[in-house]
Amino acid sequence: MATVLIVEDQAQVLVLAQSLLEEQGHRTLSAAIPDDALAILTGQETVDALFVDIILNGNMQAGIELAKRAVELKPSLKVVYSTGLPVTDDLKALLVPGSVILEKPYTVDQLLTSSCWSRSAASRLSGEPRCRYCCAWHRQIAALPPRAGKSGRGARRCSKRSFGAVSSTAGSVVA
Repeated sequence: MATVLIVEDQAQVLVLAQSLLEEQGHRTLSAAIPDDALAILTGQETVDALFVDIILNGNMQAGIELAKRAVELKPSLKVVYSTGLPVTDDLKALLVPGSVILEKPYTVDQLLTSSCWSRSAASRLSGEPRCRYCCAWHRQIAALPPRAGKSGRGARRCSKRSFGAVSSTAGSVVA
């Protein structure tokens, strides 16, 4: 499994992404600002993928600039961007070629099946993600008794599968 450096300035999103990726067997490192991320990348840690929010601490280009510097330091680094911005051709032109963009709000499936950290994640998930893959607020559903005809703890499925009120389209790959 991959070691993923998550750079996110929103603590709740950071913790959620960490827990979801760790549940899939990935090792995660985290940073809230680009300088901390660069310190990790220049250190002794092995990092396979960078998951970075495009806007960090109000700076509209911080995540983009960080990803470019990170790939200069580690050319084999895979990059996944997250953004609440509309993904336009102009935005894509600024990103690292071959990277993946997840538009917020992205679903748990989109995060876990990103080609950058696991090509086999999709095969481990069948259908909708079970509540154990959802945010902490939804984990309470896993404790509910199973529905009729279903067996095992967490047999109910969570109806709120995204990191927001609306689900999003799949992540797109930057050419």
